[in-house]
Amino acid sequence: MSNPFANINRVSISINNSSLISDVEWTKKDKSNKTDPKGSLILVFPKGERYEYVGVRSSVIQSMLSSESIGKFFINNIKDQYTTYKEI
Repeated sequence: MSNPFANINRVSISINNSSLISDVEWTKKDKSNKTDPKGSLILVFPKGERYEYVGVRSSVIQSMLSSESIGKFFINNIKDQYTTYKEI
């Protein structure tokens, strides 16, 4: 399966079917890797908290957005796996 996010610089999606995550933003930072670049993932939670996860590959975003549960995917594959910053 090809990775549709490998060729774009930014993804911004509102999530309607998750009680844990309300918005997903990803910005490509690594332009040298053409097939699976790394980027900055920002997740917005229902109360408005914004967290940045650094070095998230585009294939992870593709998997998260196509998963049955974005919240479970986040807990199992992103939370505590990347350098994280809370945005103020």
